[in-house]
Amino acid sequence: MSNLHISDQHLMDKIRLGDQDSFKHLFEKYWSELYIYAYNILGSKNICEDLVQEVFTDLWKKASYQEIRHPKAYLYKSVKFQTLSHIRSSSIHQKYIERFQVVRTIQNLEDEINFNELDALLTNAVKRLPKGCRKVFELSRVHCITNKEIAKKLNISNQTVKNQISTALHLLRKTIDNAYLLLLFFLL
Repeated sequence: MSNLHISDQHLMDKIRLGDQDSFKHLFEKYWSELYIYAYNILGSKNICEDLVQEVFTDLWKKASYQEIRHPKAYLYKSVKFQTLSHIRSSSIHQKYIERFQVVRTIQNLEDEINFNELDALLTNAVKRLPKGCRKVFELSRVHCITNKEIAKKLNISNQTVKNQISTALHLLRKTIDNAYLLLLFFLL
């Protein structure tokens, strides 16, 4: 299998077992973008290189005893916390705070764009559900009506409501990739 198609979680599973090649692959996959992320905040080549190196060293140490389910998110948060820690200990605190605010604004804009894309994807996926299934799903998830109330309103059994919701979620899983689906469950 090509290294390009190995999932981050698969790499972490192998890293947890001490596989240095998988660690090297994860390092090469994310080092540059993490460095750029840190550099946009701190603006210092040497500090950012050290900081990102430290994040990967910590990942290697923790992988054997701490389950890291989302390596990319873990790495970004680690870099964020390391940059904040460096800023706190730095004598040029205000300069870094201003840079961090700019990066945070950009990140918030990116999150909003991702949310809008997810919302459009979800809306289209829900529209493609079978009519009865869609009605039950929307009453449950959009209008926050209980299963019992839905059953009474539509004159169907409580079990039919549960089955329709289960069917809707199953069909949505086929349409929306796992990352978006995870976000969906946090939103609903």
